[in-house]
Amino acid sequence: MSIFNFGTIQILSLLIFALFWPITVKSSVTKGLDSGGLDQNRSLSFTLRWKKLRIAEMLFSVSGENEEYWSISGRTLGPLRLVKNYEGEARQSYDIDGEKYRLEGRDQGFLEEREILFRSGDLPLVREFIDRTAEISLPPELPWGRVAISPMGLFKQIINSTRSPSLCNGSIVVYDGKRTYTVNLNGSRAQEKDLRLLNLSGFAERFFWKCSATLGSGTLVQSSRDLGVESKETLKEFSTEERVNNDVSTDLRWSGVWFFGFGERRVDFVLSADCAVFELVGMLISSPLGQIVGQPTDACN
Repeated sequence: MSIFNFGTIQILSLLIFALFWPITVKSSVTKGLDSGGLDQNRSLSFTLRWKKLRIAEMLFSVSGENEEYWSISGRTLGPLRLVKNYEGEARQSYDIDGEKYRLEGRDQGFLEEREILFRSGDLPLVREFIDRTAEISLPPELPWGRVAISPMGLFKQIINSTRSPSLCNGSIVVYDGKRTYTVNLNGSRAQEKDLRLLNLSGFAERFFWKCSATLGSGTLVQSSRDLGVESKETLKEFSTEERVNNDVSTDLRWSGVWFFGFGERRVDFVLSADCAVFELVGMLISSPLGQIVGQPTDACN
């Protein structure tokens, strides 16, 4: 979407939303979600729900003769929008110069832009950086900078693991200009309970692959605004008392749903090579408030 920002994107949006985002973003994102975008080879609309509440919508698309253009657009909805009002688009293109990651979005109504060039063997080059909460970008450092990929690069690797399972294995360093973090990937066959949550039990005879991506808060380092001076901060978990205390405000509890919030985050990407035009058929996202389910409108139909 920030795996991508995700809108990133963060990004994810993003995922990750990375999540990934002219900057009338609201109108451009809405157009993409309504029409499927222009000249796209493959696209897929997704809705994320907590229980029956819609909390986000996303559009994944791949285009180009050799699928060299990837994008994820999305926006938060409902109660999540009260604490994380985000909408935007992340794009990544591939050519002989490397991989160019670009994010354009609105975070709480404030403009957010990033453009980063990833080149094999070199540190990522931040060409543009505008962010509501950070004055400057987080400088890439050795040794992690040379192996880091963008949130969109992570998303592409997860999607491609449908046909190459070895891609969903091991630890991946992700960098989006504002933050860096390590995602652990683990692949396995999707279980019956996964299919049941995604309303896919009727297609159990097909093979469904699950690529699980886990972000531990202890690996998250990000640039932030602190009295006008850049600082690096590592996020810590809520205490057990805070996570179970019913007196914690609704906004604070909902903020735990945001992917780069406190505590460990895990997203199970359920994929199928023969069940959808875009291999992704569902997402199961862990959060302190319970599981969030992401589904396309027409998976396997």
